[in-house]
Amino acid sequence: MEFGSYLKELREQSGLTMAEIHLLCGITNSRLNREENGKRTLKADEIKKLAKAYNASTVFLFQMAGLLDNEDLAEYQQCFENLNLLNNEEKQVIQSTINLLVKNKVGIK
Repeated sequence: MEFGSYLKELREQSGLTMAEIHLLCGITNSRLNREENGKRTLKADEIKKLAKAYNASTVFLFQMAGLLDNEDLAEYQQCFENLNLLNNEEKQVIQSTINLLVKNKVGIK
């Protein structure tokens, strides 16, 4: 499925009109219409706003829009490969450790 068609499908499934998207995201009806009809006009920050409005994955929309590919995500996917096997407490310990390492590395106080 093409990116624009997918955006239109998401908008229709969410029950939002183009006018409501304009209010939520600041994207004009004409720009959204052009995007939904296959004429690329949206910027990355606008796609991110649409993902939020449609309750969709930002990463997936970026991939569909051609802004990310699997190579871009490979390093991150490897890091999170078994994340689903951890409970929330274990995830919190890992995040705290990462925060500490980064803080020490960049000298954040």
